[in-house]
Amino acid sequence: MQEIRSHRIYFTVIELLMVIALISMLAALVVPALDQARQRARVTRAVVELRGHSGDD
Repeated sequence: MQEIRSHRIYFTVIELLMVIALISMLAALVVPALDQARQRARVTRAVVELRGHSGDD
């Protein structure tokens, strides 16, 4: 009688490091884009507030 073994997929340390490196590279690309969007939102909000205050005179 043969022993039934379950087939499991094991990740090597190198594969895990490659995945971590890939995720960190993608994050490095996304973070500056988010910062630019935040800055544009701040500028837009400031312009809207200035236009709102200009009619108070």
